[in-house]
Amino acid sequence: MRRYPNPWVFLPALIGMVIGAWLGYFIAELSGSGTTLAVALALLSGVAAAFGVGVVAVLAIRSFDEWKTAQERGLPPPTVGCEVPDRD
Repeated sequence: MRRYPNPWVFLPALIGMVIGAWLGYFIAELSGSGTTLAVALALLSGVAAAFGVGVVAVLAIRSFDEWKTAQERGLPPPTVGCEVPDRD
């Protein structure tokens, strides 16, 4: 099964990257650092923000998918610890 990139993960990650890079550059410029350091910090913070937003987006989409699958099967929605079966 081939999985294609999900635009619902890519778009928020891209927006997070742009905002993170802008904040990194702005903070470096306010601190009086040189332009080279400001650009480097912008790149670093942009990548870190994109990664963080991407992880949260993937986890949220997986959670929604688990919930939807449970509803389609007529089961109660997944809860915390649902991956470990109950041993009665």
